[in-house]
Amino acid sequence: QDHIIMFMSTIGIAFVLEGFGDLMWGSDVKVLDVGCNMGILVEGANNEGFDIRGIDINKLSIKAGKEAWPKVAHLLEVGDYTQPQDEEGVYDAIVLSDILSHVGNPLALLRNAVKAIKDDGFIYINIVNFGCKKAKDELHRWDGVGVGENITLYDRDSFAKVADMAGIDYEDYRTDEEDEMMFLRCTKRG
Repeated sequence: QDHIIMFMSTIGIAFVLEGFGDLMWGSDVKVLDVGCNMGILVEGANNEGFDIRGIDINKLSIKAGKEAWPKVAHLLEVGDYTQPQDEEGVYDAIVLSDILSHVGNPLALLRNAVKAIKDDGFIYINIVNFGCKKAKDELHRWDGVGVGENITLYDRDSFAKVADMAGIDYEDYRTDEEDEMMFLRCTKRG
C-alpha cells in the first residue's frame, strides 16, 4: 500500500510541477490545495520543499490523510472553501484539481481563490471537459461522468463564462489528446 501512495504522490506533484514550469521553486513558494482529499499533493509538494497546506470539506478524507502521512498532518484541515475566507493575497498558487465540478457554488470558490492569490499568483484548475467528443458520443458510458458526483458540468465555453464572472484569465498548461480534461493556469484579470 505504501508504494501505491508514494506513486500517487509522485504523479500528483508531477502534474502540478509541470504546470508551475520554471516560474516557482523553493520553500518561499506558498501553495494551497483546495479539495485536497487525503493530501497526496500536500505530502508530495512538502517533500519537494514547498510551503503547502491542504483543505477539504470531507472530514473522513482529511482524517485518512493525517493517518497516512503524520509528517504533514498539521498541514491538512477540514473546511468549506465556498464559504467566505479571510486570507487575501497570501498564495503564489492555489490548486483546484478535479474539484470545480463537484462544488455547489463554484463561483464562490473561484472568487475566494482569486482573493487569496497574490497579484502575480496562479490558480491551477483541472476539470473534466464535458464538451469533448467522447462525452458527446457516449456520455452514459464515459468514465468522466463518474457515478453522479458531478454537480456542475463544464465545456470550454461554459468555463470561459465562469472565468469571466470570477475575474480570471486562463491558458492551457497541459493538453490531453482527446481533450477529455482541461488543465488551466489562471491569473487575476488585471
